[in-house]
Amino acid sequence: IDAGYILPTASLGDYTFFDANENGIQDSTEDPFPGIIVNLYDATDTTVILATDTTDATGFYEFTDLDPNLDYVIEFETTTDDGFTLTTQSGNASDGTADDSDADATGFTDVIDLDPGENDPTIDAGYILPTASLGDYTFIDADEDGIQDAGEAPIAGIIVNLYDAADLTTII
Repeated sequence: IDAGYILPTASLGDYTFFDANENGIQDSTEDPFPGIIVNLYDATDTTVILATDTTDATGFYEFTDLDPNLDYVIEFETTTDDGFTLTTQSGNASDGTADDSDADATGFTDVIDLDPGENDPTIDAGYILPTASLGDYTFIDADEDGIQDAGEAPIAGIIVNLYDAADLTTII
């Protein structure tokens, strides 16, 4: 009489979010970030993608039926098409904290070790929109062509205001 045994599979996943206050923590008021590409790797070889998922409208992704004999690493895309980048890593994948951003600046998490039958729903990544800047020079446009030509001197002391385009009375 024989008896066969199997090792229960494991799973992992969680959310991507817009980190409005840039603290690396998913606060209750921060929105999910959908459409992020998430790759799963065997921790011993991060050149071969084992699986890929894309976060849904709620920022959720998940990898199921994982072999608990392997250690894993997750990679989140580092920059989105609309300029968002990863926030500060505030936790690591092995600490099991559900609301921290686990991805480092390269998009990778620390190694994730799963037990048979374990579901780890704590591997998050936060995204921020980097700040921008603008500016240049004021100058005497001697030939009145709107272009600063060689020899046209800069003007110091000019006050420049930046307005909110939606409300031209609000100076930013």
